[in-house]
Amino acid sequence: MIVLPKAAAKGSNTIFIALLTFLMLLPSIIYLVRFVQSLKFRCVAASKSMGENIQLIHEFLTKNNLAWIQHPEAIEVIMMMSQNLDQRGDTREIVVFIADNDRILINSHYSFNSHRKIIGQPHYKAIAAALQLWLLGRMKASANPNLIDN
Repeated sequence: MIVLPKAAAKGSNTIFIALLTFLMLLPSIIYLVRFVQSLKFRCVAASKSMGENIQLIHEFLTKNNLAWIQHPEAIEVIMMMSQNLDQRGDTREIVVFIADNDRILINSHYSFNSHRKIIGQPHYKAIAAALQLWLLGRMKASANPNLIDN
């Protein structure tokens, strides 16, 4: 058996306690980061009025065969919901589009029936990138009417 001097034992206890505290706080840190991310919207430039941007979102979602609903009290809010992501519960990703003048805001969050779970990355960034590419293709097609819109 090796006996450590008191100073060395005290240092290792401090490291152990710091590591244990960090591991206990890790879920809270992850939850806080996810919460802050849920407050940030991805902005897609669309140089149209709010009404025209609503129509663009409808067209984009319909063209990609995505089911969506429009909020009955706020027509500028359009939502789509994923299929169930959890075999044991009802966990879905809800992507929210908000049409505004000259831009479309996109964000997502997860719905849970039970306590907060840690899931993979949300898909709204990929959807925002696809929407931006689609809008660019539409602008090019409208600038050159000889191009065929896909």
